[in-house]
Amino acid sequence: MKKKKAVGILLAAAIILLVAQATTGAGFAAPGDIVYEDNRFNYALTLPGSWAGLYNAQSNNNGVSFINIHSADAGFGGFLFGIFIADNSEPLEFNYRQLTVSEGKYYFASFPTDVQFAYENKAYTDEYKTMENDIDSILKTFKLVPAKATAVPTSSRVMVDGRYVTFDAYTINNNNYFKLRDLAFVLSGTTKQFNVDWDRTNNAITLFSNTPYKTVGGEMTGKGSESKTAEATTSKIILDGKEARFSAYLIGFNNYFKLRDISKVFDFNVVWDGARNTIIIDTTQGYKE
Repeated sequence: MKKKKAVGILLAAAIILLVAQATTGAGFAAPGDIVYEDNRFNYALTLPGSWAGLYNAQSNNNGVSFINIHSADAGFGGFLFGIFIADNSEPLEFNYRQLTVSEGKYYFASFPTDVQFAYENKAYTDEYKTMENDIDSILKTFKLVPAKATAVPTSSRVMVDGRYVTFDAYTINNNNYFKLRDLAFVLSGTTKQFNVDWDRTNNAITLFSNTPYKTVGGEMTGKGSESKTAEATTSKIILDGKEARFSAYLIGFNNYFKLRDISKVFDFNVVWDGARNTIIIDTTQGYKE
C-alpha cells in the first residue's frame, strides 16, 4: 500500500510539473525567467533565463530593441527583435508582425533585415542563433498591462449647485477623479444629467447625455481613507453611440473619471475655491476652461 501511495504521489507531481511547463509558454514566467515591463507603452513579455547577461534592451522614441551584446560589441549590430508602437497598421518597417492594437495604438514586433551576428566568431554566431530561436516563444508571452498610478483620497470638500456633497473621490497626478456612477447619480435630474451603462460583451462603458441616471446600487457609499493603486481603464468608452477618449482609472471594481473631462463633455462648470478648499460644481453654467 505504501509503495502504491508513493507512486501515486510521484505521478501527481509529474502531472503538475507538465501543466506548469505547458502554461509557461502561454505567458506565465517560469522560475528564473526574466519579465520585461515597458511602463511607457504598458506592455510586458517574458524572456528566458538563459538570456541573462547576454542582451540589452535599448529604448527609443517608439519602442525598444533587444540586442545581443556580444555581436553588437563585435560590430555586427546584434539586433534580435524589437517591439515598437505606431499610429497606423502599416508602419515604415520592412520586416514586422502586428501583435495587437489598443486605443488607436498598433503594437508590432520587428525583425532584422540583414546579418546582425558575428559570423566570423562561431561562439558568438551560435549564441545569437540560439537566442534567435527563442523569439517566437517570447512573443507568445506579449501582453498589455494597465498603466498604474497612486490615488490619494481627495481632501477637498465638494459643492454641487450650492450644497455640499460627500464623494468618494481621489487625486491622481494632481487631478481630481470622481467615481463615474456617483457623478451620474448626483447630477440626475439636472439639465446636465447623464446615464451610465456597462456593455459586458464589448468591454465598453456606455454614456448617454441628457438622460436620467438608472441606479444599480452602491452609489454614494463610502469614502476612501487611504491611498490606493489605480490602473488605467482598459474598457472602451462609448458616448452617445461614438467612441470617446477620457482619462479614467479603475480603483478596486469602480471606474473613476477626471472631473474636468466629464464637465467638458456634459457642459457643466467646475471651479476651484482655494480659500475654502472646495471644488464647486455648477450645472447652471456651461463648461469653462
